[in-house]
Amino acid sequence: MTNSNRSRRNHVSRSLRAPNGFSFYFKFIKNYLKNDYPNHSPQKRMKIASEKWNALTDSEKNQYKKFANDDRVLKQNPDLAVVQASNVNEPGNNKSLIMIFSDLSSHPVASDLSSEESFFDYDKYYKD
Repeated sequence: MTNSNRSRRNHVSRSLRAPNGFSFYFKFIKNYLKNDYPNHSPQKRMKIASEKWNALTDSEKNQYKKFANDDRVLKQNPDLAVVQASNVNEPGNNKSLIMIFSDLSSHPVASDLSSEESFFDYDKYYKD
């Protein structure tokens, strides 16, 4: 066994950091960049994405940051469930609505929330 194999085997795996707002932004525009800049390297496309990200307003960036935070909270709370339901009002619509709820499915009181959950946008998913 080589030294590199030994070190990999003995290496303690660490958890990956949660994706941030830019990560979700890049996932969203990655295919557009491939189409618009087919001859650029992935590194150059990443640089272009970074420049576009820096050109966004704070309110535009906050949409992606909020999505990243919601995603992180959902991953940290496995008791929340994701259910997909078809939009029955529009025939032929192949898009689906994603509803996220817990067993109780009620809007939590602010005092019941942990510091991490207080940033989660419950109004986005729960309508009283």
